[in-house]
Amino acid sequence: MFTALSAIMNKTNHYISLTIKKKKWREAQSYCREHHTDLASGAEQLKEAVSTFKISDETRSWIGLFRDTWRWSDGSNYSYRHWRDVGELPEEWSKTDSGTRKCAMTELNKEGKWKADDCNTRKSFFCYGDEKLILINESKNWDEAVNYCREHYHDLISITNLEQQELVEQKTKNASTSHIWLGLRYSCALDLWFWVNDQLVCYENWADDTDTGDCNLAVAMETRGEHKWFKKNDAEMFSFICSLSSKERRIIRFSSNRGNMHRRLFLLILMGQCSLILCQGYKYYFIKEPKTWDEAQRYCREGYKDLATVPNMKDMKTLYTDSTENQGNAWIGLYSISGKENRSWHWSLPGVEFNAEEMKWSADEPNDRGGHLENCVVIDRSGGLLDIGSSHVHPFICYNEQNKSLHFIDDKKKWREAQSYCREHHTDLASGAEQLKEAVSTFKSSDEPRSWIGLFRDTWRWSDGSNYSYRHWRDVGELPEELSETDSDTRKCAMTELNKEGKWKADDCNTRKSFFCYGDEKLILINERKNWDEAVNYCRKHYHDLVSITNLEQQELVQQKTKNASTPHIWLGLRYSCALDLWFWVNDQLVCYENWADDTDTGDCNLAVAMETRGEHKWFKKNDAQMFSFICSLS
Repeated sequence: MFTALSAIMNKTNHYISLTIKKKKWREAQSYCREHHTDLASGAEQLKEAVSTFKISDETRSWIGLFRDTWRWSDGSNYSYRHWRDVGELPEEWSKTDSGTRKCAMTELNKEGKWKADDCNTRKSFFCYGDEKLILINESKNWDEAVNYCREHYHDLISITNLEQQELVEQKTKNASTSHIWLGLRYSCALDLWFWVNDQLVCYENWADDTDTGDCNLAVAMETRGEHKWFKKNDAEMFSFICSLSSKERRIIRFSSNRGNMHRRLFLLILMGQCSLILCQGYKYYFIKEPKTWDEAQRYCREGYKDLATVPNMKDMKTLYTDSTENQGNAWIGLYSISGKENRSWHWSLPGVEFNAEEMKWSADEPNDRGGHLENCVVIDRSGGLLDIGSSHVHPFICYNEQNKSLHFIDDKKKWREAQSYCREHHTDLASGAEQLKEAVSTFKSSDEPRSWIGLFRDTWRWSDGSNYSYRHWRDVGELPEELSETDSDTRKCAMTELNKEGKWKADDCNTRKSFFCYGDEKLILINERKNWDEAVNYCRKHYHDLVSITNLEQQELVQQKTKNASTPHIWLGLRYSCALDLWFWVNDQLVCYENWADDTDTGDCNLAVAMETRGEHKWFKKNDAQMFSFICSLS
């Protein structure tokens, strides 16, 4: 606690006021801002502060000098802070969050005061600066829209990544037509789509509309729904969006001569632009880097097959056993969208397919009686089936795979408890039409009117589209009727709790966690020093090809592989063509994603690209005779 020196300023002068009341630094700053202007700041004020300070008996007083670890995103050096409490000063939270990255939020319900939070938390946000897009609510054909934008602003909008797509989607909310024109046009001569800013179609969001064979085509985005792109005759009349800035980063240096550009594009078409990567296999890989469920899904699909699918208890034990050193939560490939219209029937016993025609429902069943979701099934003495809520208690019928027998358990339990009992002591709850026929005779020996069987419905789906019914929930609360009553229409994703025997639990899909992928790896690091041509030949002889990187997920996968590299750089499959003045991948794909270092262009024609194996993993232009390790793709 110290006294405070306050600076009071106007257009012509300032003076220093000494406040004798002792306060903490942040309290002193708040007091000065409320009653004066701010704490004394700057060399001139400090000189005056010395004489002001001498009249006091205090030995020390606060001034407005401070240091912290906060930086502005745009690189500016403004010192203004508006923290809600002293706990946001770095020395306070760094004691408990050493080495973690914090970001600032403004609390709009608390006078806009600032507070620090984990940067991976999802929140609304503020942007600043002039908008770069403008919606023109005048119906014009595509050529008229282009001419209007170029005359009054910059150009018709081009969309080259997801962020630009989302910005355009925001703008379409006030559109007066069902679609808005985008700056994407079709060339019949080249059989190619291209943007008005000469960029190639790297990002896309096509609708599943039919190709009419028309040559006079341009692209319009729907203004509602999923904002898909539709191929439209360019004479149709729609609103449109103009870009206001020409600061678009060109990935490939095209001549301003349109004919020259078309000739280069034609050469690229001859080389081919698409490749399909498929893989088979069920091997699990634990990825420690936290991602949202959607990010994890993209990562797994790029480097393996998909997020982990778990078809049965045997595979669940494999996944859990392989990750015993990891004690946290990890995403698997199961997701749910709540809502009774999304439910599907399954049998509890893995491998038994549900056939609706074989089901013998009682009258008016299944019915979600009383408006409550009823997702589990009991069988009555006559063999009739009734849907019922999982929290009811009934005896149940187990199936034992070893001796192909059914067992009536005269112990009343909830459905999930009954399922757990059967899996622990037998194999599973009775499942399938054949077992139900036998269950009727088994059931008649009991005085109980109803018993649980292994039929249930839920809204959970596997990322890879498979229909496996196996579930390994930690408690009954994960069944869909419990989720739906509290989280209506929200999307949930499944995680496995590695510190709780691998049991599954639902969570918000936007939470960042480690995750499991499955399938065969698609990359291999070769720790042998070779020049670029030798690396290409080696990969093509022993595997598939030198690695190509066409998106962020592939970049991250390659970065993971470089951790064990024996050279400071590793070769990528990116080569320069002097004749075309163009970079291209060995798989003939275009350079849509890039991660260039700021190195100098030497003008050398014998260039290929090597990624640094440490730091930011930037791409460097290297003479192709240099010797580095390299990464091969396997498919």
